[in-house]
Amino acid sequence: AIDATSKVNVVVVNASDTVETQSVLKHKKNASVGRKLLFKWKHVIVEREDAESVCVGEIVTFMDWGNMKVLEKNEEGTAMKVEYLKDDVDYKKTKKWTWLADLNGELVSTKLIKYDHLVSKAKIEDDDEIEKIVNDESKREWSVLGDVNLKMVKKGDIIQLERRGYYICDAVHLRDDAVGVDSSKVLTLIEIPDGRGRK
Repeated sequence: AIDATSKVNVVVVNASDTVETQSVLKHKKNASVGRKLLFKWKHVIVEREDAESVCVGEIVTFMDWGNMKVLEKNEEGTAMKVEYLKDDVDYKKTKKWTWLADLNGELVSTKLIKYDHLVSKAKIEDDDEIEKIVNDESKREWSVLGDVNLKMVKKGDIIQLERRGYYICDAVHLRDDAVGVDSSKVLTLIEIPDGRGRK
């Protein structure tokens, strides 16, 4: 899933002009989870945070695709060009990027929700002022674009979003006002805490 408000458009200059698909594992370390379709073509989107972290000439790894050399970046940080390095299979020192094929309206609009503690301290004392210990950010929401496989998600399903964590599907909405995404389906996913404490 890619942040919908800050996505960066990328052209893979030597990729196919038509959409290609391949079957990959849903979870790289657990084949029993099953497989999903991976869509590739020359127009993809990536996270702005990733795009801002590299320089022209640097090599990065598009997860489940391969290494890419950064050829160009615009000054605004909204677009870039990369070249697929088919024969470069050294992934040890490269930055790993999540990406999505920009499938002209087929991406799934998704709302992510993270719940945190209602108060900002572990133990409330008698003299604590509630206003000062209430966590104003106990619920955070943000919008992402998900790949086509999310169309299969049903309420109650638990899924992993690469580099984000595990989520449970809280709701599947039908909506007709989404622009640039699959207008028939919008998901609400709630983050499942990983037990590592507050970030």
